[in-house]
Amino acid sequence: MHTVTVLDVGYAWDGATYPSLSRVAHAITGTKWNGPRFFGLRERAEAATGAGRERVEGRPPT
Repeated sequence: MHTVTVLDVGYAWDGATYPSLSRVAHAITGTKWNGPRFFGLRERAEAATGAGRERVEGRPPT
């Protein structure tokens, strides 16, 4: 488990400050990641707003 602290100037993790969650994810994994997706924030936001639902032909999204 990794703990990231949100700061006014970015994000703190493991004693260092990073400008974005993507940079934190890169520091953790060594590969490029979308930070919000890596930390599971995208899925939570999509679930809360209903974004990402498939649209049924001829019907508006519910």
